[in-house]
Amino acid sequence: MAKMGFLEKWFVNQFPQYLLHKFWGALKLLETIEAAEKPENILEIGCGVGMTSNFLAKKFPGSKITATDFDEEQIGKAKKLYQIPNVEFQQADATRLRFADSSFDACFAFLVFHHIENFTVAIKEIYRILKPGGKFY
Repeated sequence: MAKMGFLEKWFVNQFPQYLLHKFWGALKLLETIEAAEKPENILEIGCGVGMTSNFLAKKFPGSKITATDFDEEQIGKAKKLYQIPNVEFQQADATRLRFADSSFDACFAFLVFHHIENFTVAIKEIYRILKPGGKFY
């Protein structure tokens, strides 16, 4: 797994990136999810500073969300920026998730797979931690 370089990290943590997610990215995807879908446990891969985690928490207020990122610095910023009751931020490697098999109802990964060197391993890990019938967005 590779960390972002300084310039890329700076760019993705700026307000224009928030607007991109709000109007054309994450929120557009979340709007397509039926209101009846209420996953109990959600995993987010590559949460960065928590921008998309915040969107997930608003969409699924009754869900427990585990928001992960490979970069501990990004996790530290997320914890400072967003104190969201149903979100737990933690460092994790998407290719070696330390969660039990079938422990999540849904997994979200926004704009992260180009950072994962061996993304096929990460996809296998995601399907391992998803419950039968769980969804990967």
